[in-house]
Amino acid sequence: MYVTITPQKLGSTFHNSVADLVAYLEKENDTDPTSKYNFFFDQSRDIVSAEQVIQAIDQNTAKLSSNAPRFFSLVISPSKRELEHIKASPEQMQKYTRELMKIYAKNFNRKIDGHPVTEKDLFYFAKIEFQRTFKEFGWQVKENASYIKKIAQLDNQITQSEETSSIKKLQKQKEVIFQQIPHKLNGEPIIPGMHKPGDQIHVHVIVSRKDRSNRYSLSPGSSYKSSETVLNHKKIARGFNRNEFYQHAETLFDKTFQYNRNPAESFQLRKDFIKSPVKVYKQLASLPPDEKQLAFRLLRESSTQILSPMLNPSQTKLAMQAFKRIQKTLALSTKSSSIGY
Repeated sequence: MYVTITPQKLGSTFHNSVADLVAYLEKENDTDPTSKYNFFFDQSRDIVSAEQVIQAIDQNTAKLSSNAPRFFSLVISPSKRELEHIKASPEQMQKYTRELMKIYAKNFNRKIDGHPVTEKDLFYFAKIEFQRTFKEFGWQVKENASYIKKIAQLDNQITQSEETSSIKKLQKQKEVIFQQIPHKLNGEPIIPGMHKPGDQIHVHVIVSRKDRSNRYSLSPGSSYKSSETVLNHKKIARGFNRNEFYQHAETLFDKTFQYNRNPAESFQLRKDFIKSPVKVYKQLASLPPDEKQLAFRLLRESSTQILSPMLNPSQTKLAMQAFKRIQKTLALSTKSSSIGY
């Protein structure tokens, strides 16, 4: 289970309104105009219109400075194996999202009107999406990039060439490079914007920076995990524990759907891999055979690559190179989950 939290994008090209994000999340509505999943949902309502979302979030910004995020965005992305377990059910994802937002509220180390923060204090709206596309920063796209660039250069040379023999030679070079492209889908190179195959259900959540009463600021990007500060001679609790939230997200999934999580799927392992990939590698290699085989397959699918558990001395250098690539990939993934506000 991958959950990320990002603040509203601020800058000259972005507006204070949530309208741009809402419009982006409406992009799949033409696929099935009659589907109830064209609408947003919240803790109690299954159908909330885009207009209602924009009005609610944009008006819930009392006393926020011009450079402070008005809202935060959560993306809840089950793995392929997790989606298979729940049969890619949008109903189950809606159920899970509502329970997860209860945990989101509990991870705020503060009180509102004397009581701990609960989901009733949150002002949020969620929308289920069924498709994903490959992004420019995706590892398949990045590894294809140099080949795509060479092909584009050859196409340019072919266009400019007037000699038949030169054109044929360039065409052969182009064919050779095309065959070398490492990542393809239905025979075509994977490029940005191409739809990913299989079930891709995930959930986007827009949650207001201010609580439902529009009086308290609830920032999951606080740099303080669980502490107190003194304001106007009063002790004030502050902070949001992101690590606990991510950990509880997968625990909730396992408990709700009776899911047997392999060690390679855990949030803690991804964190440990960044610090010591070899140590984690040895840990997985010590698992029982069936569980070990699944662990390495899952790790290979979630990383750029992973070598076979059966290493010999001549493969050590190659293994370390692979570990470093995996470490970098997981570090970027973890970084995208922390927001720094």
